Amino acid sequence: MPANREILPFFIARAISPGARDILREERVGFYDLGGSLYIPARHAFVYVDRPVPKKNAKSFGSLFHGQKARVVQAIFDRRSEWLSVKELAESTEVSPATVSATLTELERREWVDVEGAGPSKLRRLRSAKALIDAWSSYVADQKPPKLARYYVPGSNALELAQQLDRACRDADAGYAVTAEAAAQLYAPYLSSISQVKCRIEPGRRQEEALERLNARAVSEGWNLGLIETRARGDVTVAESIQDVRLASPLQVYLDLLQGSGRSREMAAHLRSERLDA
Repeated sequence: MPANREILPFFIARAISPGARDILREERVGFYDLGGSLYIPARHAFVYVDRPVPKKNAKSFGSLFHGQKARVVQAIFDRRSEWLSVKELAESTEVSPATVSATLTELERREWVDVEGAGPSKLRRLRSAKALIDAWSSYVADQKPPKLARYYVPGSNALELAQQLDRACRDADAGYAVTAEAAAQLYAPYLSSISQVKCRIEPGRRQEEALERLNARAVSEGWNLGLIETRARGDVTVAESIQDVRLASPLQVYLDLLQGSGRSREMAAHLRSERLDA
């Protein structure tokens, strides 16, 4: 082969997700998709055209990170060292086996999971945590932040308020999980103080009772308790409890921070380096 000749690995697909593009660039693999994205990392000619994922496929990529499928992906990430079955994930996430199976098939297609066995006994385990987080982060960046109901609870700093929330929700038998800045500060301290608490509380009568026990007053300004909209009990997942406060998983906290303001993105980067290992 002539000395000036170069063989370059190259990948062509209908659509390539942002996370997959990052992996290909890191491995110096060229790529092209029908959206017009082109990457050629040759020695003597470098070409990089970054175009959005084609609309038809963008919806497909995003569907993994929305609704019930997102619960499944979250559970797979949280238990990324384990081999998991459809039945086990369906029971733990309260999602139908059909939706779990479709989600796992999509993850398998993207080569984000390893596979063991076949048929009903088939197991999967997360292989590429970084690709999953990168793709989910890209999806979140294009979405509107979830609806936030704002309340004022008198006389509390953020930690005391979160502990009050814990007591009120326990008394009301309401599932809840603190997220965003207040949760990140407990997982991986970054700021000297936090003034607001964002959380999810299972919807319905129990949520109303918990807010009543807190003497929470709805406000438009000067709020210190933000309630993120939830549609079902399964939207509230707890990873662990720190200082008597139940926290959403580090991944959920990270994603919520990405949709925040102020220094939330700094906190997201810090939390990712400290707790997500990806």
